[in-house]
Amino acid sequence: MFIGRQKELQILEKKYKSDRFEFIAVYGRRRVGKTTLINEFCKGKNSVSFLSTKESREILIREFNDLMHSRLCPDLPVPSFTDFTSLFIFYDQFMDDGLILVIDEFPYMAESEEAISSILQKFIDTGIDISPLNAEKEKEYLYRIKVLKDEDAKTEFIYHN
Repeated sequence: MFIGRQKELQILEKKYKSDRFEFIAVYGRRRVGKTTLINEFCKGKNSVSFLSTKESREILIREFNDLMHSRLCPDLPVPSFTDFTSLFIFYDQFMDDGLILVIDEFPYMAESEEAISSILQKFIDTGIDISPLNAEKEKEYLYRIKVLKDEDAKTEFIYHN
């Protein structure tokens, strides 16, 4: 049973129904219900949810690939990747506009792949055009992020405009 968090669910629903791409990071103290909130929001929606663990980069790429393949293109042979950039480029062709991609415990992924934040940034900002970003664009990206904070829930939402 899911109780409360209506304000957070409304924020997520509003972003989901937006006419443009939305990137949302949900973070806060441990054990306050962030994963439960995301799971409740994803019910009945086209979503892929990956739980990152403290594993090597190679294991995370393989597990993420296996999940993406099983959810997005199970009838095709399973591809093999050695990096996240190639993985995102490949699966982009199977992602529709309503797909919700959840990476739970993202800090674990970032420990194994130091570049994952900038890889996702490139993918979000440019799609499959993965030309190198310069420092100015990275600074601009940081300034475009807005933070929504609910003091009572101790959960913060960051979304990309």
